[in-house]
Amino acid sequence: MLIALPLFLSLLAGECVDRLASPRRAVLSGGLIALLWRAWLVASMWLLVFGLTARPLFSSIATFVTMAILVAISNTKRRYLREPLVFSDFALLEHVIRHPHLFYIPARWRSPALGAIAVLLAAIVGWMLIEPPIAGGAARAFALAPAAATMEMAFFWRPPLASAARLVPEPNPEADIARLGLTVSLLAYTVAWRLEQWTQPHATATNINMRSPPPYDAIIVVQAESFIDLRRLGRDDVRLPTFDALKKRAI
Repeated sequence: MLIALPLFLSLLAGECVDRLASPRRAVLSGGLIALLWRAWLVASMWLLVFGLTARPLFSSIATFVTMAILVAISNTKRRYLREPLVFSDFALLEHVIRHPHLFYIPARWRSPALGAIAVLLAAIVGWMLIEPPIAGGAARAFALAPAAATMEMAFFWRPPLASAARLVPEPNPEADIARLGLTVSLLAYTVAWRLEQWTQPHATATNINMRSPPPYDAIIVVQAESFIDLRRLGRDDVRLPTFDALKKRAI
């Protein structure tokens, strides 16, 4: 009972917190497969923390906070960049730490952020001292099995995860979060990428429609991550003639 009740409450809280991701999804939406994957992810998260700490209440709080942070980051990104959190964003974690100013994090926030981290670490240590462990080594190893199985399936044994990839036959983060929820969307996109479910046609030199031969044999790639065509947001007073011309000549 000491383990089952916190785990059940974590599953319930995880389902509720996941619904807060924007755009909102309906209750129990996405069908049975999506619901099972949401429950599996929350349960794996809870069991991972429990396997490391043997403390059920701490595991519930850690799971809830982790889910809330993911949802908050996704909603913040969508508010500023009109795109929710996607699986490829996790590759930028290192750069967020090393170059926070590139991610709209002012320098004045660094000291409060460090203070918040210190408070969080102190709270974790305090909670660990107050709540005693209730499980031994065998039970903790058993609790770690689902998280280990998920990681193994993601990196080595792919077929069991194919059902998650089939939930997103075409890439559409907005629609998928509204249909499946944030956590399942992140998993499904990750698995689909690893399974190479979406194949992109490879461009060749013959596709390039140049008005005149280039002076040298080269391909120029410009990545403008912070650029946005405001006409996509309904602005009709924006003129981008060079951009439009380059779009017609681009691959």
